[in-house]
Amino acid sequence: MNPEVIMPRNIHTLERPVRILLGIALLAGGVVTFAQGWLWIVLIVAGTVALLTGAAGSCPAYMVLGIRTSKEP
Repeated sequence: MNPEVIMPRNIHTLERPVRILLGIALLAGGVVTFAQGWLWIVLIVAGTVALLTGAAGSCPAYMVLGIRTSKEP
């Protein structure tokens, strides 16, 4: 089965590297603030989501909201 049927690309090609870099930065921030209460959990989760959606080129929240920044059909 074509993976685009399940998770169609809806993120613009310029947005993808931004999400990946943001994800890496948030993950690094989560590692640095590991002993700082609950903040590290939020940073790790947000970083993971940004990194995975950037790498996949598809954002589930965009699908739910009907947003499509990608120019692909």
